[in-house]
Amino acid sequence: DYNIYVDYTVPDHGVDIKQKGECLLPLDRVTQLLKESPDDDISIEQKGNRCSFTFGDGKFVLFCDEVDEFPQIPSIKARSTYSLTESVLLEGIEKGRIARAHEEGRYLFDQVLVDIDPPTFGVVSTDGRRLARWESVLASGKDSGRVLISPTVLDQVQRLIEKCDRSVEIQIGEGKVVFITENAWVSATTRDEASFPEYRAHLDKTRSRRATLDRASFLSAARRVSLLTTEHERAVMFRFEPGKLNLEVKSGVAGEGIVHLDSDYEGDPVEMTFDPLYFAEALHAMREPRVSISFEESRDGAILEEADHFRYLVMPIVVEQPVAHGTRV
Repeated sequence: DYNIYVDYTVPDHGVDIKQKGECLLPLDRVTQLLKESPDDDISIEQKGNRCSFTFGDGKFVLFCDEVDEFPQIPSIKARSTYSLTESVLLEGIEKGRIARAHEEGRYLFDQVLVDIDPPTFGVVSTDGRRLARWESVLASGKDSGRVLISPTVLDQVQRLIEKCDRSVEIQIGEGKVVFITENAWVSATTRDEASFPEYRAHLDKTRSRRATLDRASFLSAARRVSLLTTEHERAVMFRFEPGKLNLEVKSGVAGEGIVHLDSDYEGDPVEMTFDPLYFAEALHAMREPRVSISFEESRDGAILEEADHFRYLVMPIVVEQPVAHGTRV
């Protein structure tokens, strides 16, 4: 659906080729055969429209399609080229796409923005209720560039660069983006990035209140209180008080609970209502032992931060107050 092309070259030390050739096979069946096989070495042989896979304990024959039926790989005229280390790109893919919408068909919100403004490389996502931005430094690259791509593309890129221990090159052209490693490349069609919501004003807005907490304890608390929420009622009260953060949940369906967390907060008490799973997802991806959370008023949202690389905005759940008896609305 997104015109993704993947090309991977197996290192020559892992293959012994007796004769050159081409074969068009159903990838899902080949993959399952290899996953289920107990053998480290297999033999592949093609004759006509039949391709045989010989294992130590048996043999399978798959029917081939005509090689000419494979779609022609489009060329790309790169207007910008960048490079960065594989570890930087892996972290960006993992954290920068956390806030994307998981429901298919939500235009723009189910996509991920790669935003490059040398020397900064950024990955941004939002589902309208939260917003994630991860940033680091490029190894090389001069021109600014933005591409909006499917998370399916990033899945393919992630699989390939996990096998790479060198830098990754990114080329951006008209409606296309290519990720290139030492053994592989992924080419994909992009969407119109100009329609992506403006995110910097929301993330860079100053919030005067701040608390620092132990990440593991915060993650555990968010996960536990979420157990007493339901799909239609995710509201959990975050109560900031001097020296602590209380997470309180009351559900007419599941019960109620509270978790007390130590923090260095010194301001006036503030109460905000959030979906705890939004915090849990970001905290799980973070690696630093301590994280900070900044906020202002109850309707302003809160921002999780990890060092200088990752910022994650979560908007609060607005809980309507019950109307007193006899009050005219």
